[in-house]
Amino acid sequence: MHRLFILLLCLSSLHAKEDPAHDPVLISRQLKQSIAKTMPCTVAIFYGGSASGVLISPDGLILTAAHVAKHIKDDRGATIVLSDGSTAKAERLGYNEETDYALLKIKQPQRADWPHCQLAATAPTTGALCYTLAHPSGRIKGRPAQARLGRITSHGISRSKPFFLFADCNIQPGDSGGPLFSIDGQLIAIDSSASSHLGLNLFPAIDQYHLDQKRLLNKERWGDPAKGAVATFAKKGSLDASSMKQLQHEFMRRMKIKYPSTIDFVAQRADASGKLNISQQDIVQHMTTEALAISRKQAFGLGLGDPVFTRKLPEFPRHAISQVTLYGNKKPLCAGIALDGNHLLTKASEVDKTDSLSVAIDGKLAPAKVLATDPRWDLALVRLQDGAPLKPISWPKNIEDLEAGDLLLARDLNGSVRWNVAADSRRPLRKNRSMGPVRDRSLISRHRAPYPMVVRHALPLFAKDAGVPIFNQEGDLVGMHIARFSRTLGLLIPANALRELSRELLTKAKEGSQEVQP
Repeated sequence: MHRLFILLLCLSSLHAKEDPAHDPVLISRQLKQSIAKTMPCTVAIFYGGSASGVLISPDGLILTAAHVAKHIKDDRGATIVLSDGSTAKAERLGYNEETDYALLKIKQPQRADWPHCQLAATAPTTGALCYTLAHPSGRIKGRPAQARLGRITSHGISRSKPFFLFADCNIQPGDSGGPLFSIDGQLIAIDSSASSHLGLNLFPAIDQYHLDQKRLLNKERWGDPAKGAVATFAKKGSLDASSMKQLQHEFMRRMKIKYPSTIDFVAQRADASGKLNISQQDIVQHMTTEALAISRKQAFGLGLGDPVFTRKLPEFPRHAISQVTLYGNKKPLCAGIALDGNHLLTKASEVDKTDSLSVAIDGKLAPAKVLATDPRWDLALVRLQDGAPLKPISWPKNIEDLEAGDLLLARDLNGSVRWNVAADSRRPLRKNRSMGPVRDRSLISRHRAPYPMVVRHALPLFAKDAGVPIFNQEGDLVGMHIARFSRTLGLLIPANALRELSRELLTKAKEGSQEVQP
């Protein structure tokens, strides 16, 4: 019965209000405009640890997370680092551990013109687009806050207002306290917590700040964190009797609103004593039929994978067929980009220990061999030893540098179309950092740093998708997915670097050298 309850609860939140604009190209354009105006408001916070925050007033008020603020010492305060690298000193005001909201105030230097964002009056409903700007794993000198696009997938209610939002733009330690914005750049929540399951991220709604603003300004510190939604992640899915009763009440409320005919269907099958003459399968089948009927009128809340977005993606470039899959001992390893009829480029650390390397061509496996590698970039040049010739990639004539918010398209190793945005422009990546809470560690690449130059991206591509070519909205190759760095971000090697590196590897292979030297 517990499984049935969870299944019905999931079905009850399937549909969501459709957004006014679902064109990913237009979304990317609006996102870049919003990032330009909200990046100066986003700050890093140092207090012994590292977190994020957002300026909300010209006199220097900063919103952040209570689980951050409670560790700031009143006699020491916190150091604030702005997007331009300048610093300020801030004091701690109030915080509410139940909602996870906290206020800081810049004390030095004193200004009346701090950059600040606009606060939404209330959080948007399920299905709305959103993005976060924050510092996953903590601020890195020279690296700005990282952008991630997502969608609100669910929300809870407290004090008759939106309480916590769930969204699929992934966050991790270091992001805590950072802003969650609507697509037009209004502050709708802050980054609070994440489960070990990708896509399940928690953000306290701005409504809760509005309710507590005066108390926070007055330096009150209150709230039981065990009553907040953040605590549910720590319990690993377990619920006490009180929480289960509250959840069941909320479930029935939603059922009556969204699936009234299913309630009637069940009620009609109860005898005089109230005993039900109905199977679980009957209920699930009826709800599924009703959910499908609803789906014809409203968009499913499937995040960015919702067909309401994917059917409006730019036509996938024809040269995307140059993506090939490499196998080791007849098991899929990763992807690669065809350079010519016989050579392809892939991730070296995924193929270097394989005894039997092959490439899938027209449904058959053709033997292949690693000719040369470049350890600096973790790239390998592979030669096809037999089989039909590969169809080479088309290098773009003009390769422009990516910026945060630029639309990115790819096919993962399973052939599914994925889209999201660049999180940043290209920068060196010198060392590994925290990957964040991830239950399935196989999603994260074994080799994920260092790289001389990469672009961090928010595409849902993982370790197994290494070697996948990535395209922009015009269908031009912009890079290759080289690694899943963390819970929040992947890495791509820019196309201009790939072109030069492929030439170097081909030259070395002709000379008989197996490794490109630094």
